[in-house]
Amino acid sequence: MISGTDCKRDDIRPVTRVAEAHALFNKWQRWDDPTWVIKELSVWSEIHRIGSSGQDWKGKEWSEKWAEEILALVAKWTPSSDLTLERKQQVALSLRRLSQRDKISAPMSKRLTSAALRLGDSSDLPPELLINPDRLKDAKGTEEERAGGSSVVRFGHYKVYEKWERVAIKEFHFDKKQYTEIKPRFSLEAFTWRELSKQDNHFIVKFSGAEISDTNLRLISRQMEHGNIVNIFDIEHAHPVD
Repeated sequence: MISGTDCKRDDIRPVTRVAEAHALFNKWQRWDDPTWVIKELSVWSEIHRIGSSGQDWKGKEWSEKWAEEILALVAKWTPSSDLTLERKQQVALSLRRLSQRDKISAPMSKRLTSAALRLGDSSDLPPELLINPDRLKDAKGTEEERAGGSSVVRFGHYKVYEKWERVAIKEFHFDKKQYTEIKPRFSLEAFTWRELSKQDNHFIVKFSGAEISDTNLRLISRQMEHGNIVNIFDIEHAHPVD
């Protein structure tokens, strides 16, 4: 006796990668150019998912060419196209996010960042630059703090690959009225720091990530054993080198 479920099996067609790609491209072709740029990460991810059937997939090596295509697309309608401020910021954030992608060279990252800045940039940060707050142990109140014009710096610990590492926490202080003014400056500092540390510059402290919320704006970096530049000057002043 054949069950009803067995009777329906002949009607079920497996979804092949070709069929899935066809459906996706039918959806994508209805997008306008800004939508393509804003959603480029989802397109890139889907192409990799469908294309990677084995170890021979080399799509990630094409990141530079992909970024070049995105920049060419943006150049067609910037700045003459009639885009709302919200759309410009969405595109800028997408360009910023692409600039942080693996396999993107420092020169290409700089070009993507410049394109984002021409659009007015975005005060938001992509997930790649954010830390997991649950992995951060902030020693606020128990560690010495160094105060600056708009922030304080103290030490804490951040969990990386199940290992707690000692880090420096730069926390911006602000009230609700100052938030909209400080947030863009904070985001620009985070992006700039990430750009510089991405180039394997031994003179730049490694940037670990940022925490951004309505109540917290914090930058996390590797702790330097000998403190900051002020400590170095103090040491040299106390022990001058002939």
